[in-house]
Amino acid sequence: MEVQSFMLFVQQIKEKAKYVLEFINREYVRKVAASNMTGASGHRRVPQYFYEQMPIPDAPNRVIEKIVNDCDAVNKEVEEAKVQIAQLESEIDKAFFHAAKNAIKALRLSDSRIFNLSIGRRVVSNEIVQDGQYKVVSANVHDEFGRINHSVLDDFSVPSVLWGIDGDWMVNYIEKDILFAPTDHCGVIRVLDETEILPKYLTYPLLKAGEQERFSRANRASTERVRALEITVPDIDVQKDVVDKVLECEVKIAEAKTLISSSEERKQAILDKYLK
Repeated sequence: MEVQSFMLFVQQIKEKAKYVLEFINREYVRKVAASNMTGASGHRRVPQYFYEQMPIPDAPNRVIEKIVNDCDAVNKEVEEAKVQIAQLESEIDKAFFHAAKNAIKALRLSDSRIFNLSIGRRVVSNEIVQDGQYKVVSANVHDEFGRINHSVLDDFSVPSVLWGIDGDWMVNYIEKDILFAPTDHCGVIRVLDETEILPKYLTYPLLKAGEQERFSRANRASTERVRALEITVPDIDVQKDVVDKVLECEVKIAEAKTLISSSEERKQAILDKYLK
């Protein structure tokens, strides 16, 4: 009996530790903690007294057990979603890789019958507004830099393929009808002849061609250098199959990311359910 009581005590201690971790690891607490950081730049940290003075609601062991079990279930779903995303991203890479093995046609990005290349314009800080009509895209072509109410582009009826000019080499795809404003650190490619290459398929050979040229912060991916690139592509039907596969995977990836992003809110709901 003494052994069983001791094991139960240990289990309760573990559950209380998990409970405290879930409580202090909430997004709200992390933001408040960040605002209380001390120390010089590069050595800033949350002072110990911040957590020592934080009131943590006490609760019966049975309630703590329920909180921990429910939060663990959410955490498990998050980890499974992360694994799924990695697997889906691998499937996308494999689809492009196998299609590239069957590439039969060389295309130059300087061919004005097929491609239109342009760059954006400089955006200064006082142009950024909270609810701007256009999302600003700069050298990091995967992230939104801010919002603005004008764009150097006036036609969004076709998709765009973006590349970063003054940063790490990266490529992104923007679907048609999405309003965006590229800066002078972002290049834009529009495909004029989709019987030759599909815009979404272009992202892969463009990325690989840039990697081969070792584009980087030091080796700037200027419009002239990108225009000089030559890519090889498979038959258009093969491209269509790849794009269909990519779109299918991207839908599942988006669902998994939504599940991950909602996990904080779901765990807060669990805390509220048992503590309020």
